[in-house]
Amino acid sequence: MQPLFVHLAPTDHPRWWPGPAEDQWITTRANLSTPTGRQQLHQFLTRCDGLTCLGENDAHWLRQLTPPLPCPLWLPPSAALIFLESKTRQAELAKECGFSLLPTHHADLHHCPTIPPEQFPLVARPDGSGTTKPNFKVHILATPQELTRWLKGFSAIHRPLMLQPLIHGPNLVIHAAADAQGHPLALQGFRVRRKFEGVTLTLEPMPLDPALAQACRLFCQRAGLHGCLHFELIQDEHRNTPWFLEVNGRLGGTTGKAYAAGFDEPRLLLVAHGALPAAPLPPLPEDRVITNRLALGKLLLQMARRAPGLQGDPSGLPRRWKDLLPGMWLWKDEIFQWSDPATTLWYYGTWLRERLTRGVHPT
Repeated sequence: MQPLFVHLAPTDHPRWWPGPAEDQWITTRANLSTPTGRQQLHQFLTRCDGLTCLGENDAHWLRQLTPPLPCPLWLPPSAALIFLESKTRQAELAKECGFSLLPTHHADLHHCPTIPPEQFPLVARPDGSGTTKPNFKVHILATPQELTRWLKGFSAIHRPLMLQPLIHGPNLVIHAAADAQGHPLALQGFRVRRKFEGVTLTLEPMPLDPALAQACRLFCQRAGLHGCLHFELIQDEHRNTPWFLEVNGRLGGTTGKAYAAGFDEPRLLLVAHGALPAAPLPPLPEDRVITNRLALGKLLLQMARRAPGLQGDPSGLPRRWKDLLPGMWLWKDEIFQWSDPATTLWYYGTWLRERLTRGVHPT
């Protein structure tokens, strides 16, 4: 099965890539908003067995296209996409399904809760993408006074923000694939011991607690999820409690690392949508650590420079030379593939070119 790629880029200039030229179409979002662009998309997809995407907004747009595309959409149904838009709704269902939830306060422009100082620091998250102006993903607040000042910086908060205690401990990511009835075909737990700039730096397979697995199954069924998804939790290092954070009903930022660890999520996506027959997955070795050496190299360089931004970012701990430097050589990389050097070099070249184009130093 040969993959086809629709690449949304700042410009539609042709660029080299390691696959057949006819299997990639480069376009801009502005072009796709026109009837001509949508007609070009239809034409490119006439030989496609199914289409998926990486972003929720793109998934909504694809679901709402009229006339529909000439191939099936390997995405959750519209009702599930709408449900997943709200982290508050997710949390309510997660509690019903058996997940542990952190104590949560809500705040907006008209209501700032009275929270005792001893409950700080708090982590603020929006209820969904695009629900605040300006947008943000995560913000750490040290004091009640800082919370009050920070709220005044918003011009709009369309749905109340979520305020939860800052938990020190590893993240847990549970990757899954569910069939059309929401029944999970596969569940695999991963531990995230190290983060950098708010994203996963290393990923390690781990056994999944049966109670957590059952909570995941119930959530998938009751939310009507279909296809690939992942649950995000955080492990309290003091209470040993995995706290629910959110669910993403799509392929995500850790999909590449999960694949490198042996969890074949692209194949599972096709199985979930009936394009391939189901096959049992082999157990994953729990001593395998997956990283991205580009991100790891950037972190090591910032550590050498003693970059001040590292001190204010608690998400990436631990950051010790004796831990990270050997990992540069011993950990498996999610990008580099001896079996496919052309694609590896293409990716690194694209990564370097985009950063140079933006005027950002490649490291």
